[in-house]
Amino acid sequence: MKKVLTVDDSVTIRMVIKRTLAQAGYEVLEAPNGAEALKLIENTELHLVISDYNMPVMNGLELMTEVKNNPAYKKNKFIPFVMLTAVMGEDLKQKALEVGARAYLVKPFQPQQVLEMVQKLLA
Repeated sequence: MKKVLTVDDSVTIRMVIKRTLAQAGYEVLEAPNGAEALKLIENTELHLVISDYNMPVMNGLELMTEVKNNPAYKKNKFIPFVMLTAVMGEDLKQKALEVGARAYLVKPFQPQQVLEMVQKLLA
């Protein structure tokens, strides 16, 4: 079973993503911010991370940069990241893609969009 980590400070967003992906057969782990996500990433083999940008403690861009550049996370260095955010700016999208995001999805979103994106990235 493929493991997906969803990182968002919104319980509702995490719940929608978890329900959508779990119904499709994915195991979904959750974290409320980037710092908590790092603990899971360090100790779990993941297949994909879906992360919000705006979060307390550590935002999604900082999380992705840490995982991609810190040798402590080398086993998960190449997992695909999806940036899921309410920020529609082209600057953030470009920065996320430069750091290593494989996709960028703007809130609000339809649960089916997330499922299709996950299926495509993990095919």
